[in-house]
Amino acid sequence: RTFEIVGDRVQLGVGGGITADSVPMLEWRECLHKAAPLLAAAGSRPSSPMPVDGALRAGGLLETVLGVDGVPARLADHLARLDRSCRELFGAGLPPDAAERVSQAAKNVPVGRAVLRVTASPGLDLTITAAPAPPRPSALNAVTRVRSAGLWRHKWADRSWTDDAGDVLFVGADGAVLETARGNVFLIEDDGALVTPPLRDDLLPGVTRRALLDLARDDGRRSVLRTFDVAELSGKAAFWTSSLSGAVPIGSVDGVQLPRADDLVAAFAQRLAAGK
Repeated sequence: RTFEIVGDRVQLGVGGGITADSVPMLEWRECLHKAAPLLAAAGSRPSSPMPVDGALRAGGLLETVLGVDGVPARLADHLARLDRSCRELFGAGLPPDAAERVSQAAKNVPVGRAVLRVTASPGLDLTITAAPAPPRPSALNAVTRVRSAGLWRHKWADRSWTDDAGDVLFVGADGAVLETARGNVFLIEDDGALVTPPLRDDLLPGVTRRALLDLARDDGRRSVLRTFDVAELSGKAAFWTSSLSGAVPIGSVDGVQLPRADDLVAAFAQRLAAGK
């Protein structure tokens, strides 16, 4: 390992080899491990990875997939996210028949919308259930809550923390808007551009979030990944997204009414509902 010194600037380059079965976060941690001795010698240290909550890990992981007339929507994307988390937390990926099993379960609700729940235990045993989906919610009147520290970029099967959080909008300790208890948050700029928070440890990388960003790209609509606070959110039209609900307007935050763009949000919801 080598320090490169130019004037008053010191730089340390660290890297690793990425292969087809690499786990991104484990590769990143390996980079931090490689850098640690030199940084310690220089009187500094890399930031420590967020520790995993043992109780949440023991409870396993969850994916909630929308079924439409007996067919899972965006199944490959959901299973890819679940597989990444399994590899990081449990040391191995999903069973090779996971997609087939979810598709078979979806046929138990052959007409209309269904909620498919895929739970993966630490031993990588899968439990898959299918049931009629509840009606889509209307506008959310949110109450802010500071999110506890933790690895919320994984979708934990233990949902006890959501028991009283149905209308909650989580913010970070730094004041950044993160997500609602049910999905990711988007702002609508005056020019129609979409703004959503960048991914971080305390924010779930939503499958529908990604799908909407892809739709915006295909439509030529500008999208921006950046941090914003509640004050900015309160002055703009906003909505949240999830696999089951598509896109849902945010009506108010802590009693402050937001501007509305319901027709545009409804158009997003209609396109997302197709699951394509």
